[in-house]
Amino acid sequence: MNVRQYDRADTKMVMKTRLMERYSFVRDSVQQSKELYKEGFELYIYNTDGLMESQIISEEAMHTTGGNNKEQWVAYGGVNILNHIKGERIITDTVYYDIKEDLVYTNCYVVITSPQGKLQGYGLRSDDRIHQSIIMQPFDSYGVVVSDSTKFYIDTVNFVGPPLPRYLSKK
Repeated sequence: MNVRQYDRADTKMVMKTRLMERYSFVRDSVQQSKELYKEGFELYIYNTDGLMESQIISEEAMHTTGGNNKEQWVAYGGVNILNHIKGERIITDTVYYDIKEDLVYTNCYVVITSPQGKLQGYGLRSDDRIHQSIIMQPFDSYGVVVSDSTKFYIDTVNFVGPPLPRYLSKK
């Protein structure tokens, strides 16, 4: 299943999954539904310039809707979040998305690696594009104080231009 969400003519996000199971039920006189993605889940989030900014990959996911217009997404089981523009990778077990607040969060153990270093801790809060992430209880993190001036990060997902010289394409 491939789902695209647009904001006017611009792609806002793309979701891919092999299988979705949908269940509808009534609880406390309120119609509710649950969608399960048991065979994996991939979400591609685009920024306002049309570039793919973030990607979320998980082993499973769940989407629930219920009373009081409550709606929640949960990705769980080896969640990898990649921010291609910043070169960041976030690894955790479970991540939630609050649609009303445009908030991505977890209380689980989190590791963030980037060209600037490594952060780890418990709990994460981020905007809906995974652009500004904050670890709530960090520990044993480090940053790169002196960096190699000949090495730099290239966003290879959104790169448009001539082929890179051989010495720049190596990692």
